[in-house]
Amino acid sequence: MKTFQLKVLACFLMVAIIFAACEQETIVPTQISDTLTTTTNKPVGAESQQSGSNTIPDHCGGIHTSESLLHSEKITELARSSGGSLSDRMTTTFSVQFHVIRSSNGTGGTTQAIIDQRLNQLNQAFAPTNIQFERCNEVIFDDRDSWHIPWAYYYDTNNNLVNDAYLYAYYYNVPNVINVFIPISMGGCCPDCIEGLGTYPDGNASTPDYISVGLDAFVNKPDVFIHEMGHFFDLYHTQENQFFGYEDGNNCYNTGDRCCDTPADPGLTQNVTTACSPCGWDNVSLVNSSCQYVGNQSFTDSGIYFGCSVSHTGQDYSYLFPNTTSINPSTNNYMSYAPSACRNSFTGDQINRINAAATFQDRVDLVCPNGNGGGDCDNDPVFSQYPLASSYVDENNCTSEKITVYSKWNIDWLFIETPNSSKLYRTDTGQLWCTNSASTDCLTYYSMTNQIAEWECCDEEPECDNDPVFSQYPLASSYVDENNCTSEKITVYNKWNVDWLFIETPNSSKLYRTDTGQLWCTNSASTDCLTYYGMTNQIAEWECCD
Repeated sequence: MKTFQLKVLACFLMVAIIFAACEQETIVPTQISDTLTTTTNKPVGAESQQSGSNTIPDHCGGIHTSESLLHSEKITELARSSGGSLSDRMTTTFSVQFHVIRSSNGTGGTTQAIIDQRLNQLNQAFAPTNIQFERCNEVIFDDRDSWHIPWAYYYDTNNNLVNDAYLYAYYYNVPNVINVFIPISMGGCCPDCIEGLGTYPDGNASTPDYISVGLDAFVNKPDVFIHEMGHFFDLYHTQENQFFGYEDGNNCYNTGDRCCDTPADPGLTQNVTTACSPCGWDNVSLVNSSCQYVGNQSFTDSGIYFGCSVSHTGQDYSYLFPNTTSINPSTNNYMSYAPSACRNSFTGDQINRINAAATFQDRVDLVCPNGNGGGDCDNDPVFSQYPLASSYVDENNCTSEKITVYSKWNIDWLFIETPNSSKLYRTDTGQLWCTNSASTDCLTYYSMTNQIAEWECCDEEPECDNDPVFSQYPLASSYVDENNCTSEKITVYNKWNVDWLFIETPNSSKLYRTDTGQLWCTNSASTDCLTYYGMTNQIAEWECCD
């Protein structure tokens, strides 16, 4: 069945570039309500705002290609087979290069201070994963009127799909980092309605690595940046149905958002035709101010974008989910279309999927070219993706070994250099293909030029100081000096949607709330704070070493 699905998917994608719309897309099927209008001539997976014959992209678009959808199969299989064990991996730090596109006179745009604040919030949101982020170099401020409108995708006169964000990223993309472009506007009839765009992983390390977030959303809605980064690590919307169909409970890894622990979600916004707005439409949220789902109720409310008075007729969407007895979608998930004030978490399966996506070569080693970026000495993904490597090199007990991965003839090849030999292997068969000698250079002989990954042994220990704990939780610095310590240890737990610091010093062991800074518990002869409060979900750790 999986092979058949892949063939159908690949054939279908031969004729289209696919865009998965994000943020405030309308996923509610058009046949449900008379207030919805049928959209035509749009990329599959991209929901639209409709006004007469004008198709307006809705809030953001995640760029999907045939390669990214096929690569998603690999990520899904790794996430499914790992059973959550990927959370045991060492934290990987990815480097981010920010680009602020302003007017030609230098006005508009955001500031480095706000960017650093958003980066800190991104790290807090991704704390349960094995991923953290750091800013690469100074922010690039690009003053050019010609690029900040339009920024979204559209059709040209030949009906070809065009995306200015991709074109900009193609020319100004900084290699080997996550590029974040922040234009003044994302374009369209409603310039601030399109909030962001994210690229999905496609397994190709040479594909531009970027997301874009509109200025208004970046400054005022921190969850949008987090949402787009979720797409970057292959998370779909919780209401996804465009590629795999709605999740029906029986095949949750291959339908819906491909995460089994996200509840059935028919979509949390609805597009409504109205003469009130200049675009001919407005959107109504199916989540109320208390973050409760109200899609099954009839009501009149102010539209999301133009404040128009719009009505929603309550619907029972259970027919979309035949194996679900009641519809109660999550309104706090970052990948849903709930209001920004409601979105604050990922599920366990989403976290595992993020970790799975991060192990592939198109995402790993995204490090600042000047060396400011993170990254561990050991490049585990080479070994996890190519088990053949472990047959010849022990990554944890090495000296000067080096592994370079090349792609040629649709095959990945390992060129393994050890103190005694340099050999070229096929990864699909494991066959030794060539051995360097005085008369033969394997890479030259077979024209191996398309390098896609690399690992090199080094005997350096990981950094003793785990800066992210202190940068994410300033409270830690109030009790521990990371640069002048002896045996202190800080462990971060998450419970009741709150992060907690358990700080162990030579004199005491204490538990603090990070949201209020309150001392919650002190270990004593009769009280073990971690046991008493059931602190088992560890998400980060720092330990002093000299």
